[in-house]
Amino acid sequence: MLENVPIWGLLGLGVVLVAGGLVWSFARPMTAAQAREALHRRVQAVQRKSPRLAQAQMLVSSPQFSGHFGASAEQPFHVASVGKLFTTVLTAQLVEQGRLRWDSRVVDLLPHETLEHLFVVDGVDYRDEVRLEHLLMHTSGIADYFSDPVQGGKRLMEQAALEPQKSWTPQELLEVTRASQKTRFPPGQGFHYSDSGFVLLGLVLEAIYSQPFEEVVHQRIFGPLGMEHSYFPFRTQPNQPTARLSPVWINSADLSQSPALTVDWAGGGVASTTDDLLKFGQALMEGRLIGPDTLLYLSQPLNRFERVIRYGRGMMRLKFADFFPLLRYPDMIGHLGILGTLLVLDSQSKVVVILSLGSTGHMEDSVRLLIDAVGVLRRVKP
Repeated sequence: MLENVPIWGLLGLGVVLVAGGLVWSFARPMTAAQAREALHRRVQAVQRKSPRLAQAQMLVSSPQFSGHFGASAEQPFHVASVGKLFTTVLTAQLVEQGRLRWDSRVVDLLPHETLEHLFVVDGVDYRDEVRLEHLLMHTSGIADYFSDPVQGGKRLMEQAALEPQKSWTPQELLEVTRASQKTRFPPGQGFHYSDSGFVLLGLVLEAIYSQPFEEVVHQRIFGPLGMEHSYFPFRTQPNQPTARLSPVWINSADLSQSPALTVDWAGGGVASTTDDLLKFGQALMEGRLIGPDTLLYLSQPLNRFERVIRYGRGMMRLKFADFFPLLRYPDMIGHLGILGTLLVLDSQSKVVVILSLGSTGHMEDSVRLLIDAVGVLRRVKP
């Protein structure tokens, strides 16, 4: 739910980030109080940019300094494609258990008809060649039901905003790709970000566990980690009473209270809080979900997603030095989402940054905030 949506504009963003990063890199150390005030002002500045950003919030965590800024920490928000991390981790767990392989053929895991017309290029059906790893890497060639063009209609991103009361099943999401979109290339011959591929991963998990994907996430991630306020809007409920979902601005429509939110599923259909996501991020760093070797394997920078972002296997790697060599921030791994959401971490420094702006078209602001947060954390005295 990211690529092909006009939200990046990273060429201009790079100049801003480099300038800001160099300021942070050579500035004097900060006290915790100064750091808190600096980040408080920065989040407030974003909130003032637009009424749609009023519920923006950020959590930063490191051994030297932690803090929450913006909207209430108890306010749940739609995580968008950050949710791909849950699907990725569940898949990786099955590989670690020997129940799946990275090179498992998807056709051996799902009914043949589920893959029909999803991988046809120039009249050749490549479904037999699609591997589990292709879906995680976005190299299967399958189109993206959410933001790719559709024949004879509006993109699903636009359609969801026009039909807020419509609920979507995973099968209906795949049908958009099957009936109205073109396969991009044969498996392994390119990179194209695709939520449709993650729908297939969700169906694989359902087939392995013989239960709905949402239940698998609750039972194997939310429950064990104590993520009591995380759930799938219009599909499941949180374990504990939770505040009303923060606005979800898709273009000019707030879909936070609309069944149209089901337009996302295994690619990011989760609502959560910063505290819950911190539990997930810390569990990733500490090896409580998957082993460190597996985490490294998933986060390898295999394909270029954007100038500063590489894509591995269901996980992004942010390489800040790509903006400018003197911006000596460590790589961070995790995922970004179309709503200005992100969860990124650095296992070595134990830094976690979680952000939600709640609106499309503000990815630049989320990355700027991330750069500011990392810069501040590097200045805080031990």
